[in-house]
Amino acid sequence: MSWVNEVRVLGNAYAELVPMEQKHFEELYLAANDARIFAFMPYKGDSPEAFRFMFDKTITLKQKGQRCPFVVFDKKTAMVAGTTSLIDFDASNHRIEVGATWLHPNYWGSGLNEACKLLLFTYCFETLKVVRLQLKTDENNQRSRKAIGKVGARFEGVLRHDMIRSDGTKRNSAYFSIIDDEWPAVKEHLKKRLS
Repeated sequence: MSWVNEVRVLGNAYAELVPMEQKHFEELYLAANDARIFAFMPYKGDSPEAFRFMFDKTITLKQKGQRCPFVVFDKKTAMVAGTTSLIDFDASNHRIEVGATWLHPNYWGSGLNEACKLLLFTYCFETLKVVRLQLKTDENNQRSRKAIGKVGARFEGVLRHDMIRSDGTKRNSAYFSIIDDEWPAVKEHLKKRLS
Protein backbone atom coordinates (compact mmCIF):
# COMPACT_ATOMS: atom_id res chain seq x y z
CA MET A 1 0.00 0.00 0.00
CA SER A 2 1.30 3.41 -0.90
CA TRP A 3 1.16 6.64 1.07
CA VAL A 4 -2.15 7.49 -0.65
CA ASN A 5 -3.86 4.10 -0.63
CA GLU A 6 -4.00 3.98 3.18
CA VAL A 7 -7.24 5.99 2.95
CA ARG A 8 -10.50 4.33 3.87
CA VAL A 9 -14.12 5.48 3.37
CA LEU A 10 -14.60 9.26 3.11
CA GLY A 11 -18.04 10.71 3.68
CA ASN A 12 -20.17 13.76 4.35
CA ALA A 13 -23.90 14.50 4.32
CA TYR A 14 -24.06 14.28 0.51
CA ALA A 15 -21.58 11.67 -0.67
CA GLU A 16 -19.65 8.62 0.38
CA LEU A 17 -16.41 7.63 -1.32
CA VAL A 18 -15.61 3.95 -0.90
CA PRO A 19 -12.30 2.42 -2.05
CA MET A 20 -13.03 0.54 -5.27
CA GLU A 21 -12.96 -3.26 -5.20
CA GLN A 22 -13.91 -6.04 -7.62
CA LYS A 23 -17.33 -6.33 -5.96
CA HIS A 24 -18.25 -2.87 -7.29
CA PHE A 25 -18.04 -3.87 -10.97
CA GLU A 26 -21.75 -4.44 -11.65
CA GLU A 27 -22.99 -1.27 -9.93
CA LEU A 28 -20.35 0.85 -11.67
CA TYR A 29 -21.12 -0.72 -15.04
CA LEU A 30 -24.80 0.17 -14.62
CA ALA A 31 -23.86 3.75 -13.66
CA ALA A 32 -21.58 4.00 -16.72
CA ASN A 33 -24.32 3.01 -19.15
CA ASP A 34 -24.45 6.37 -20.96
CA ALA A 35 -22.14 7.23 -23.87
CA ARG A 36 -22.12 10.94 -22.88
CA ILE A 37 -19.90 10.09 -19.92
CA PHE A 38 -17.03 9.03 -22.16
CA ALA A 39 -17.36 11.62 -24.94
CA PHE A 40 -14.16 13.42 -23.86
CA MET A 41 -12.41 10.69 -21.88
CA PRO A 42 -9.10 9.27 -23.14
CA TYR A 43 -10.69 5.82 -22.83
CA LYS A 44 -14.11 4.41 -23.55
CA GLY A 45 -16.28 2.55 -21.08
CA ASP A 46 -19.62 2.47 -22.83
CA SER A 47 -19.55 -1.19 -23.89
CA PRO A 48 -19.21 -4.27 -21.67
CA GLU A 49 -15.75 -5.09 -23.07
CA ALA A 50 -14.43 -1.52 -22.86
CA PHE A 51 -15.76 -1.05 -19.34
CA ARG A 52 -14.27 -4.36 -18.17
CA PHE A 53 -10.88 -3.34 -19.59
CA MET A 54 -11.07 0.08 -17.91
CA PHE A 55 -12.21 -1.38 -14.58
CA ASP A 56 -9.56 -4.12 -14.53
CA LYS A 57 -6.83 -1.61 -15.39
CA THR A 58 -7.94 0.62 -12.50
CA ILE A 59 -7.89 -2.31 -10.03
CA THR A 60 -4.42 -3.34 -11.27
CA LEU A 61 -3.09 0.20 -10.79
CA LYS A 62 -4.59 0.22 -7.29
CA GLN A 63 -2.86 -3.07 -6.45
CA LYS A 64 0.44 -1.62 -7.67
CA GLY A 65 -0.03 1.45 -5.44
CA GLN A 66 -0.27 3.77 -8.46
CA ARG A 67 -3.90 4.83 -8.11
CA CYS A 68 -6.42 5.22 -5.31
CA PRO A 69 -9.86 4.77 -6.93
CA PHE A 70 -13.18 5.39 -5.18
CA VAL A 71 -16.76 4.45 -5.93
CA VAL A 72 -19.02 7.50 -5.55
CA PHE A 73 -22.24 6.85 -3.64
CA ASP A 74 -24.92 9.53 -3.66
CA LYS A 75 -26.43 9.59 -0.17
CA LYS A 76 -29.69 11.16 -1.38
CA THR A 77 -30.49 8.28 -3.74
CA ALA A 78 -28.35 5.59 -2.04
CA MET A 79 -27.04 4.73 -5.52
CA VAL A 80 -23.65 4.40 -7.15
CA ALA A 81 -23.19 7.57 -9.19
CA GLY A 82 -19.71 7.06 -10.65
CA THR A 83 -16.07 7.02 -9.68
CA THR A 84 -13.12 9.28 -8.91
CA SER A 85 -9.46 8.65 -8.09
CA LEU A 86 -6.31 10.01 -6.60
CA ILE A 87 -3.68 9.61 -9.33
CA ASP A 88 -0.23 10.76 -10.37
CA PHE A 89 0.87 11.17 -6.77
CA ASP A 90 4.36 12.11 -5.70
CA ALA A 91 5.02 11.93 -1.96
CA SER A 92 8.51 13.45 -2.17
CA ASN A 93 7.13 16.61 -3.83
CA HIS A 94 3.84 16.58 -1.89
CA ARG A 95 1.66 16.72 -4.99
CA ILE A 96 -1.33 14.76 -6.24
CA GLU A 97 -4.00 14.75 -8.93
CA VAL A 98 -7.71 14.18 -8.52
CA GLY A 99 -8.84 12.60 -11.74
CA ALA A 100 -10.36 9.74 -13.71
CA THR A 101 -13.66 11.14 -12.47
CA TRP A 102 -17.00 10.44 -14.06
CA LEU A 103 -20.57 10.64 -12.84
CA HIS A 104 -23.74 9.44 -14.50
CA PRO A 105 -25.44 12.41 -16.26
CA ASN A 106 -28.33 12.24 -13.78
CA TYR A 107 -25.89 13.70 -11.24
CA TRP A 108 -24.40 16.43 -13.41
CA GLY A 109 -25.08 19.81 -11.81
CA SER A 110 -26.54 18.17 -8.68
CA GLY A 111 -23.83 19.29 -6.25
CA LEU A 112 -22.50 15.74 -5.89
CA ASN A 113 -19.26 16.66 -7.67
CA GLU A 114 -18.65 19.51 -5.20
CA ALA A 115 -19.37 17.17 -2.26
CA CYS A 116 -16.85 14.64 -3.56
CA LYS A 117 -14.23 17.28 -4.24
CA LEU A 118 -14.60 18.67 -0.71
CA LEU A 119 -13.94 15.19 0.69
CA LEU A 120 -10.95 14.51 -1.55
CA PHE A 121 -9.40 17.97 -1.29
CA THR A 122 -9.72 17.91 2.51
CA TYR A 123 -8.04 14.51 2.66
CA CYS A 124 -5.25 15.64 0.34
CA PHE A 125 -4.47 18.96 2.00
CA GLU A 126 -5.20 18.11 5.64
CA THR A 127 -4.17 14.46 5.94
CA LEU A 128 -1.60 13.95 3.17
CA LYS A 129 -0.33 17.54 3.51
CA VAL A 130 0.04 18.08 -0.23
CA VAL A 131 1.26 21.46 -1.47
CA ARG A 132 -0.20 21.07 -4.96
CA LEU A 133 -3.36 19.38 -6.16
CA GLN A 134 -4.08 19.27 -9.86
CA LEU A 135 -7.00 18.40 -12.11
CA LYS A 136 -7.11 18.08 -15.89
CA THR A 137 -9.62 17.51 -18.65
CA ASP A 138 -9.84 17.48 -22.43
CA GLU A 139 -9.39 21.07 -23.63
CA ASN A 140 -12.68 20.78 -25.57
CA ASN A 141 -14.73 19.51 -22.61
CA GLN A 142 -16.38 22.80 -21.66
CA ARG A 143 -18.78 21.17 -19.16
CA SER A 144 -15.88 19.61 -17.24
CA ARG A 145 -13.78 22.78 -17.41
CA LYS A 146 -16.69 24.75 -15.95
CA ALA A 147 -17.18 22.16 -13.18
CA ILE A 148 -13.47 22.29 -12.27
CA GLY A 149 -13.67 26.07 -12.07
CA LYS A 150 -16.72 25.83 -9.79
CA VAL A 151 -14.76 23.82 -7.22
CA GLY A 152 -12.18 26.59 -6.93
CA ALA A 153 -9.29 25.33 -9.08
CA ARG A 154 -7.25 27.83 -11.08
CA PHE A 155 -6.71 27.33 -14.82
CA GLU A 156 -3.00 26.97 -15.63
CA GLY A 157 -2.94 26.29 -19.35
CA VAL A 158 -3.20 23.63 -22.05
CA LEU A 159 -0.63 20.90 -22.59
CA ARG A 160 -0.66 19.96 -26.24
CA HIS A 161 -0.75 16.26 -27.18
CA ASP A 162 -0.73 15.46 -23.47
CA MET A 163 -2.42 12.08 -23.85
CA ILE A 164 -3.12 9.41 -26.46
CA ARG A 165 -6.75 8.26 -26.39
CA SER A 166 -7.68 4.59 -26.62
CA ASP A 167 -8.64 5.17 -30.28
CA GLY A 168 -5.12 6.47 -31.04
CA THR A 169 -6.03 10.15 -31.39
CA LYS A 170 -4.09 12.83 -29.51
CA ARG A 171 -5.63 14.86 -26.71
CA ASN A 172 -4.73 18.34 -25.52
CA SER A 173 -5.39 18.68 -21.80
CA ALA A 174 -6.49 21.75 -19.86
CA TYR A 175 -4.69 21.82 -16.49
CA PHE A 176 -6.00 23.35 -13.27
CA SER A 177 -4.57 23.42 -9.75
CA ILE A 178 -5.07 24.39 -6.15
CA ILE A 179 -2.03 25.04 -3.97
CA ASP A 180 -1.80 24.79 -0.21
CA ASP A 181 -1.95 28.57 0.34
CA GLU A 182 -5.28 28.66 -1.53
CA TRP A 183 -6.85 25.70 0.25
CA PRO A 184 -8.55 27.54 3.18
CA ALA A 185 -10.40 29.86 0.78
CA VAL A 186 -11.30 26.98 -1.57
CA LYS A 187 -12.60 24.96 1.38
CA GLU A 188 -14.89 27.80 2.49
CA HIS A 189 -16.03 28.29 -1.12
CA LEU A 190 -17.00 24.61 -1.40
CA LYS A 191 -18.80 24.62 1.95
CA LYS A 192 -20.83 27.65 0.88
CA ARG A 193 -21.75 26.01 -2.44
CA LEU A 194 -22.97 22.92 -0.60
CA SER A 195 -24.94 24.88 1.99
